[in-house]
Amino acid sequence: MVNGTSPTEPQVERLAAFRARLSADGLTLAQLAIRRGDSGLNATAGWVAARRRERSLLACTFPDGSLEVPAFQLTDAGEVRSELRPLLERLLGAGAGDWTAWTWLTQPSSLLSGEVPELVAVADPERALRAAARYATESGG
Repeated sequence: MVNGTSPTEPQVERLAAFRARLSADGLTLAQLAIRRGDSGLNATAGWVAARRRERSLLACTFPDGSLEVPAFQLTDAGEVRSELRPLLERLLGAGAGDWTAWTWLTQPSSLLSGEVPELVAVADPERALRAAARYATESGG
């Protein structure tokens, strides 16, 4: 719903297209298990669930029920990038959904003079955290 109304068909189509573009950077549980070297999907699913509970990992559910973990937030070994943990905790703790956080972290932000938050977090983690806190406050989530 947008402003108390149902989304229009073009809005739904744009959202689906945007999610498909984001999904190009997503990992299924099977792909994540391979990256992490886990013994099976249950181990990977348990790891994902634990990281989600501690608000240090995004995992997005698609309308078909499939789950994807955005690869940008992971190291080559499949661990959560340490510089993103505070941002994720702030965004998710303020009620931002996984899709919203994924979008904000990977798109240019006016709160960072057009820079991409997940990239700023590498060079200037405090600046990125301040922007995440402001975004969470201003967006109500």
